[in-house]
Amino acid sequence: MKKNNPPPVQPKLPLAYNLFIENLSFEARAKDLIEFFRTGGSEVVSAEVIFHDNPRRSSGYGFVSFATKKEAEAALSSYQGKVMLGSLVFHLYFNKIIVYLI
Repeated sequence: MKKNNPPPVQPKLPLAYNLFIENLSFEARAKDLIEFFRTGGSEVVSAEVIFHDNPRRSSGYGFVSFATKKEAEAALSSYQGKVMLGSLVFHLYFNKIIVYLI
């Protein structure tokens, strides 16, 4: 007689709320974004500044991920137009993404 095994349990992937940031200083790095947004007490999951390949320099925009929608919305309203490394920071939108932790 064949034994019916239950299907394997799929692990729940953590969600993050991604904020698109533009008008970054060309000197800005991911660590600068993390530090900037953590000063407000937000739990930053990750940050990334996008770079051109050749020559390797910042594109002037990036992404910051937050653990909750509430934190992303608070950052969206609190940091809009703040100065970071001499440039005004603008957030265009945020969306929910799934973060794959490796």
